[in-house]
Amino acid sequence: MENNQPQFRPQIDLNITTEEVDSNMEIIDLNLLDFTTDFMENQNFEHLEIDNFQIDLEEDRPQVAATFNNNIQIEDDQQIDNQSNFSIMQANNQISTTEEDVSGLLIGFTRATLDEIYDLYCQHAFLVGFSVRKSTVRVKQGTDIITEKQFVCSAAGKTNHGKKEKKEKNSQTTKKESTTEESTKKKTRRKRRVAITRTECCALIRAKLNNQGQYEIIHHSLAHNHPLTRQQWNHLHRSERIMTREKGGLIETMQESGLRPMESYRYMITEVGGEDCIGHTIRDHLNYCNKLKMKPIEGGDAQAVIDKLYQNMSDDLEFFFRVRVDGYGRVSSIFWRDSMMKEDYNIYGDVTIFDTTYRTNRYNLICASFTGINNHWNNIMFGCAFLGDEKMESFVWLFETFKKAMGDKCPTTIFTDQDTAMTKAIEKVM
Repeated sequence: MENNQPQFRPQIDLNITTEEVDSNMEIIDLNLLDFTTDFMENQNFEHLEIDNFQIDLEEDRPQVAATFNNNIQIEDDQQIDNQSNFSIMQANNQISTTEEDVSGLLIGFTRATLDEIYDLYCQHAFLVGFSVRKSTVRVKQGTDIITEKQFVCSAAGKTNHGKKEKKEKNSQTTKKESTTEESTKKKTRRKRRVAITRTECCALIRAKLNNQGQYEIIHHSLAHNHPLTRQQWNHLHRSERIMTREKGGLIETMQESGLRPMESYRYMITEVGGEDCIGHTIRDHLNYCNKLKMKPIEGGDAQAVIDKLYQNMSDDLEFFFRVRVDGYGRVSSIFWRDSMMKEDYNIYGDVTIFDTTYRTNRYNLICASFTGINNHWNNIMFGCAFLGDEKMESFVWLFETFKKAMGDKCPTTIFTDQDTAMTKAIEKVM
């Protein structure tokens, strides 16, 4: 398309005379001269400024260097602070490991010892809802170094489906036929019903010793074939119930101060904030208190008892006592009888009752008494003993000592409870 708009062009006047041209050239020459002089003056001034700046820079160089170093040091301090803050954040992240990391797959986790591996799996079990127990190990040939160990769910394996009963039946059939009918008609104890806790669960971890000397989890099976425990009941698992040294010392201190086991248990529950925070059950607490009672008899108390027995011997010439010590020289059992007990046994000792029901309060010793009945139907005592345990060896020592104290005269009939160790000791001695 054509552009029809008018175009404007500047008009130049070319009618210039020679005189005007010459005058204009002179003006231009003067202007150029003035410009060159001004330029040179400015150039000299700039050189002077540069020289003065160099002089000032050389004079102030130490101050500038110090300021520069201070700035660098401040920046380094800031970097160090940032690095320290970052390391603290990393440490906090490592300490506050999320539950998802522990409750998931544990393959690749490494620890220095197997106890730490066990604690890690217990943390996993607490979050998931099952109990842990230790399983098979592999040892380096010729050494005691454990190279591989398994930790399994407490429901792993099978329960004993009558294997023990079959063994007993087989042993009874192999006995001689000379057994009497009375022995075959012995009463058997009623079986105690227990819950089935083994379901052949395959959940486990396997830790192996790596080249760096640490134990690494190389296998982890997460599948369980049984219902998992609710979160509010996880503290009741056996792997979560631990009686630490600190708690044991506190229980011992409270027991020495006169508090009963239930009182000390309630106090500990109140201090920690509930039964789920204490770390053990009431049964564990009572068992630990009983173990404290079964401590070795103190030297002062044992010496006082022996002194009392010797004093009775000096007053009664027919007084008889014996003391049994263990492998460490500590008193474990004591038996005594006086002259009146021996005389009653010679008259009424055909039927003797042996009872081990009672225990002492402080040392939890078993009070074993030999009693009978006289012609007035009154209870009479033939002898008494304190036993440290209910093992067969302790009963054998007691029956032999009682037999010796009574002139090797054994009772015609003896009534006892259905204790296996006691029955074997009676068959051996009596």
